[in-house]
Amino acid sequence: MPKISEIRALVSLLADEDPRITDMVWERLSGMGADALPALRAACEDTDPVLRLRARHALDILAFERLEDDLRDIAEADDIDFPLERAFHALDQIEYPELHLDRIRRPLDALAERIRPRLAGKRRPADRLEEMHLVLHRDLRFAPVSRAASDPEAFFLHRVLERKAGAPVLLAAVYLLVARRLGLSLAGVSLPSHILLRLDGGETEVFVDPARGGAPFGRRECVQTYLRDYFPRDAYVHAASGRDLVIRGVRGLMLLYARVQDRMRSRRLGRVLEILQARERAR
Repeated sequence: MPKISEIRALVSLLADEDPRITDMVWERLSGMGADALPALRAACEDTDPVLRLRARHALDILAFERLEDDLRDIAEADDIDFPLERAFHALDQIEYPELHLDRIRRPLDALAERIRPRLAGKRRPADRLEEMHLVLHRDLRFAPVSRAASDPEAFFLHRVLERKAGAPVLLAAVYLLVARRLGLSLAGVSLPSHILLRLDGGETEVFVDPARGGAPFGRRECVQTYLRDYFPRDAYVHAASGRDLVIRGVRGLMLLYARVQDRMRSRRLGRVLEILQARERAR
């Protein structure tokens, strides 16, 4: 591994006017991977505007390459063991490359600890789910963003947890991840244009829609409310894995960036989608 002083000297050459030198520098930095990140971060604050600009560009590219490696590891997991939290953290890093997983994990832990005392004495899964719903919706007022289609923050889990507002699929992720911490068996349900959650292990089938208040309801209401424009109605209720939720989030964000013609982020999200779907295509 090169010394820190050598890496810093190499990074400083990014400001050189000779493209042959900058190409050589970039090739060397790319081979260093994470070892080059501290020097590049420091160069992002340099007084030379050219160096600042090129260092930020290099840092952005290296961060995404590292993210691709993480995504490949995530995508290899079976649907049953799919690391939903890590996957949404990876999606957040598209916009926030320095984001630590604790920015997601700690708020989710705090939500679960707030709800846990209210579950004492509640034996029926449906009753436990109702208490979770009351805290998240009534007390904390988690709700959908009214203009999620034009708000990228609605698709980044750590921002949804901070704002208590987000796109429907992200609200479903919050409910699902909190439920796991509480030992509640929630599973995703995919509809043609929406995501619900279903309580497994109860006496009767119970659904929740975090984007519409989160109050529990039965299959009949599910079909009548969400599938009245489809036939046969019941056939459109499919199980959705954690991977499916993340893919829906990626597609929503891709559509948003396409609308504002942000080609770089659109391309990167396309790559994320390709990685996440690779396991399905291999079957």
